[in-house]
Amino acid sequence: MSLDVYLTCKHCKHSVLDLNITHNISPMWSKLGIRDLLYTGQPRAGDLVEPLTLAIRAMRDDWPAFAALNPSNGWGSADGALRFLVELRDACEANPELSLEASP
Repeated sequence: MSLDVYLTCKHCKHSVLDLNITHNISPMWSKLGIRDLLYTGQPRAGDLVEPLTLAIRAMRDDWPAFAALNPSNGWGSADGALRFLVELRDACEANPELSLEASP
């Protein structure tokens, strides 16, 4: 099972980003305080830039704590979670008017 997120135009429904990541790393999202933000979506991508930037910084600043949350089954990793956040943040920054839609 996985979390799918999309950056989509509210009007034409065109999507500029489609990301997918395993639910196995949701403990990392919870530790970062962004689980609800990722799983429920947001009406405006630009509003996500700051919380995602803070989450990226928190992961980098406390890397051992996040690496310790790597799933024991090997599905997902802190490395993958960080790449996911950076890609999502960069897309939100480039397309602030779009909406984040989530399909948990």
